[in-house]
Amino acid sequence: MGKQEYGTLSDVSEKASLIRTGLDLPAQNEMQSLYDEYHAPLVSFFGRKLPRDEDPEDMAQQVFIKLVEAIKHTEAVFSRNFIFVVARNALIDRLRWRKSHRIDEHDAVEDSVISSDAPLPDRILQGKQELDRFFGHLDNLPLRCRQVFLLHRVYNMPQKDIAKHLGISLSTVQKHMMNAMGKLQDSLRNGRSL
Repeated sequence: MGKQEYGTLSDVSEKASLIRTGLDLPAQNEMQSLYDEYHAPLVSFFGRKLPRDEDPEDMAQQVFIKLVEAIKHTEAVFSRNFIFVVARNALIDRLRWRKSHRIDEHDAVEDSVISSDAPLPDRILQGKQELDRFFGHLDNLPLRCRQVFLLHRVYNMPQKDIAKHLGISLSTVQKHMMNAMGKLQDSLRNGRSL
C-alpha cells in the first residue's frame, strides 16, 4: 500500500466546523502547528492500539476536534503529554464503546454467506417460463389426449377409472397417455410447439 496523504488541519477543521466557529486567527495558527507536529504521531499511536477494522486517521481527527474545543475555552498551551492524554482517553472511550456494542462479535455482511433454501429470482422466472411453455404445449394436444393426461398426471386418477369416466377403453386411455407423453417430451426437448 502506498503512503496515504492526510491533508492539513483545514481538512480536519472542515469536519468540525461547528466546533471550530469562534476561533480567532492566533488560535487557528496554534492548531495548525499542533496538527503539523502531532498528526503523524497520533495516527501511528492509534494504528498500533486500535483493532484492524478501525481507522487511525478518524481517531486522530477526533483528538484534534477535542483540542479545537479546548482552545476555545482556555488560553493554555498544549504539551505533548496533554495531547497524548487526550488521545489515550479517546482510545479508551472507543474501546469501551466497541465492548458495550459487542463490535468484535459482529460479522461483516460482505464476509457472511447467507444461505436460503428459496430459489433465486432468476430461477423462479425461468421456472415460470418453463411452466408457461409446458402449458402452451399441453393446450396444443388434442382434447381427449389432454383430458386423459390431466386426469392421470394431475389428478392421479388410475387409467381404468379414466376409461370409465370418459367412456372409452383402457387401451385407448393408454394410447392417449403414450401420445401425450411423446408429444410433450418432443416439443419440450425441441422447444417448438406441437
